[in-house]
Amino acid sequence: MANDEFANNAVGYALAKAEADLISDYVSRGRALQGLNGTELQTLFEHTFRTFVHSDNQRRDNEDTRAEFELRGLKPSFDNVKTDLEVLIARAKVTAQTEDARERIGISIIQDYIESLDRQQ
Repeated sequence: MANDEFANNAVGYALAKAEADLISDYVSRGRALQGLNGTELQTLFEHTFRTFVHSDNQRRDNEDTRAEFELRGLKPSFDNVKTDLEVLIARAKVTAQTEDARERIGISIIQDYIESLDRQQ
């Protein structure tokens, strides 16, 4: 497997695993948002996303809204939180500029992926 393919697979695995873990955690706590209609869920997503981005509170609440969307086979709309998303992306870019952070993230992703490959054998 070429290095680029390995890296792409490792990142894809890390993202899928994080999403699965998020959904599993949400479901294990009773799927509290199941009764909301689509508009209510979207409104809650926007509120919790803004709160998470600007104060780092309600991370779990925002993750729960994303999990509920995923369980419904839908994706939340970011149209009303574009500015907030830009703030989050800018913050992530600053964090990723440090060599230490890139190395820690990369090592963690690669280790998780290799462990998953080992479990498959």
